Amino acid sequence: MRRFVGAIFVLWVSAVGASAQAQLSIAMDHLKVAELIDVMRIEGADYAETLNAEMLNGQGGPVWADQVMGIYNPQKMSEVVRSGLAKLSDDHLRDINQFYGSDLGTKVIKLEVAGRRAMMQDDLKNIAQDTYQIALAEDPKSLEPIHIINRVGDMVERNVKAALTANYHFYLGMGSRR
Repeated sequence: MRRFVGAIFVLWVSAVGASAQAQLSIAMDHLKVAELIDVMRIEGADYAETLNAEMLNGQGGPVWADQVMGIYNPQKMSEVVRSGLAKLSDDHLRDINQFYGSDLGTKVIKLEVAGRRAMMQDDLKNIAQDTYQIALAEDPKSLEPIHIINRVGDMVERNVKAALTANYHFYLGMGSRR
């Protein structure tokens, strides 16, 4: 009898683990992680070129290029995201999958990826900034929903904090290479 109960328990644990892995894989698909990582990889490589030109006087060479490729390795980036998502409860993963599997969630992710790709194009970024300035001058009330999202989501402070933290760690890394 104990063997039977033990076998049932092992099967149940295996099923729960398989279900969690399936929920995790579905979440990765719904969130378009591969597409977002591709965008982040391009953004990172562009920024690395700027750093090479401005901070290294173009002397980064193959060592710099290899380091950048290592940092922005899509497989490693995907593993980091997957391990972060794996820390979420099954209920949270189900909620993510339910929302991002819906028409609205799919549209949100599609727009996020498209927006990130558009912001990599300087001409579109300039148009967006100019349009914002025009709206600010002509009809500031039309921007109130954006300001509410920024305020409620604490977007500015979080982004500044993230940028400062990233810069701090970048300079620590640069200093440790000497």
